[in-house]
Parts: sequence; structure tokens; C-alpha cells
Amino acid sequence: MTENEFIQTGLRMVGLLSSRTNAPHAFQCGVSLCTAETHMIELIGEADGISSTGLCEALGVTKGAVSQILKKLTEKQLVQRAVERENGYIALKLTSLGTQIFEEHRKMHISLMRELYQTIETLPHEQREAIHWFIEQEEKMTERIAGR
Repeated sequence: MTENEFIQTGLRMVGLLSSRTNAPHAFQCGVSLCTAETHMIELIGEADGISSTGLCEALGVTKGAVSQILKKLTEKQLVQRAVERENGYIALKLTSLGTQIFEEHRKMHISLMRELYQTIETLPHEQREAIHWFIEQEEKMTERIAGR
């Protein structure tokens, strides 16, 4: 693979991922969510009781951005806010409908990763290690670009 072929393949991948960012996904329960909403559902599902500040830190976005998405998710009855009386902390929790979406989204990710792993598993050990190394480097570079 030449440098130009590598760059062109990388640009196509970024373009494909970017084009999906704002495209809504229709879940089996009939609710459609954009990628940002789905990722927020995913984070709240993974860290039940997380705060909006915790979401800001995890997503690397402003409080305003989190607030806007939370408003939409609350209106769609996917997220609820619970005030803990002792310290006034506002904990975010998924409703039963939000939990359905969380579980469906998680199953989709697991299925995709298993499919990808089955392809990689057929390669010799050295090639699998090289792919793993490359993915780690890409993750570090993405974190650096995102300012994390």
C-alpha cells in the first residue's frame, strides 16, 4: 500500500463515519436518535446516576451541548433526572424505554465487533498484533486531536 492509498482509505473512513454522525437511527421501539443522542444514552446506561458534568467530561463537550441533548432525551422520555436529597446532586437515569435503546445499541456494537474480530482472527499472529498496535496509535492520535 502506498502512502497515497493509505491516506485515501483513511479519508474515506473518516468521511463515512462523519456522514453517520447526524443521520438518525431508528430503533426497534420506534424512536429515532442521532448519534450524539445515542452516545449519551450509552454513557448514562453504563454509568447509572452520572451527572451532566460527568457527561461533559466523558464526551469532551460543553455543558450547553449536554444540556441541549438531555432536554431532547427527557422530552422523548428516555432519560429522567433524580435529585439525591442528601447533597442536591442531580443523577441521570434511563427510563425503561431508554434502557431498551441502550441494550439494542449495545447488542449492535457487540455484533459489529465480533464480525470484525472474526475477520482479524483469521490472520497470522504478527498481523493481528500489528493491527492492534495500529488501533492503539489511532486512539492516541484521536484523543490528542480531541484535546483529551
